[in-house]
Amino acid sequence: MAKNNITVNAICPGYVNTPLVRNQIADTAKARHISEESALRDVILKSQATKKFVEADEIANLVIFLCDEKLHQ
Repeated sequence: MAKNNITVNAICPGYVNTPLVRNQIADTAKARHISEESALRDVILKSQATKKFVEADEIANLVIFLCDEKLHQ
């Protein structure tokens, strides 16, 4: 790709704080017979490096940054 002057970026944020993901907390807790706090901490956010949700605006800002033409001159 680089020889054709094409830049490829991948954004892989993990869990993003959305209503859909928030609803998964209760569903996960119920399915595993654990508290919602445990489901969040021990299941959903366990593999997140920061142990917290990424916010949608953080991803949007990253996309804007990566698409900035000034960076590719």
